[in-house]
Formats: sequence, structure tokens, C-alpha cells
Amino acid sequence: MKSMTLREAADACKGRLFAPEGSEGLKITDISIDSRTIEKGFLYIPIKGQRFDGHDFISSVFEKGAVCTLTEHYDENLAFPQIVVDSTSAPLRDIAEY
Repeated sequence: MKSMTLREAADACKGRLFAPEGSEGLKITDISIDSRTIEKGFLYIPIKGQRFDGHDFISSVFEKGAVCTLTEHYDENLAFPQIVVDSTSAPLRDIAEY
């Protein structure tokens, strides 16, 4: 994947970026929808399945080095960058097209 900034990712998927001041330019090096495969610099996109909701794993991805997460629900208690979208399924395509 070609790297992109948090701001570019938010713009690409028409999401609202909530991030600490000065972090809009942080680079995303890759994307994953599986919290188990997260590495440093990744954007995590939680997907809702029939048996699980990827949103339940958001806290753990930052421990693994994720730089940002997409989410359908802004969490004011999370001190990490979040891109808030209506649905996390469409942004994956939007970012890939960007």
C-alpha cells in the first residue's frame, strides 16, 4: 500500500478525524480489518460480523502499534486518532480507490 496521512485517509472516506493536535500528518503504512494482524503504522478498520464486532478490539490495536482506527462510534475516552464514519464497510473501498 502507498502510505497516506491521517488527513488523507479521512478525506478519502469522507470521515471526521478526531486526533491530537499536530497528528493529522501521521503516516498510515497499511490497513487491516483483523485486529490480530495489526502492526506499527496500520489503520484498523473494524468490521461488524454475524458473530463479532471489530469495534470491540479497538483498544487492543493501539497496543500493537496502530496509528488510527475507523469507527462508527467516537470514543471520547480513547486518546488515539479516530476517523468517524457512518459505516466501516464502505471506507475500505474508498481508501483503496484514493
